[in-house]
Amino acid sequence: MGVSLQIVGLTEESYVGALRQRFPSVEVVGTVPDIRPYISRARIALVPDVLGGFKLKSFDYIFGRLPIFGIEGAVSGTPLSDGRGIRLFNSHSALAHSVADTIDDTATLNRLGETAYALLAHRFDWSSIGRDLIQRIRGRPLPASGITIRICH
Repeated sequence: MGVSLQIVGLTEESYVGALRQRFPSVEVVGTVPDIRPYISRARIALVPDVLGGFKLKSFDYIFGRLPIFGIEGAVSGTPLSDGRGIRLFNSHSALAHSVADTIDDTATLNRLGETAYALLAHRFDWSSIGRDLIQRIRGRPLPASGITIRICH
């Protein structure tokens, strides 16, 4: 069947048009109201650059349990490492070859997606983050710095 590439996300319409003309074999969708249906139909998410540091879009992929293939350094600041919740490569060529070689290996892809989710889910549990925030606002000391936040009326 082959591998196809779909580009989805917030993008200026003029840029979308230019990409469609330059790469007619790529489905350039552009801005959508909800990324989740696209994530649920994808096999692999690509993070092919490290410009600007950590990619917030990676959270959409991780919490959608979509395996990520990226360039080394693309998800800095997370506990993900090559083979542990993500596949990382030192070149676009190596990334593309691995996508083609792995696209039908659902066991590996599922393992990568589930591992990434397991490594990050507890760090972004809003119930516990909210409890921690309330504790800190009520004047309990912050463990790392010893700073106390107090609300004054």
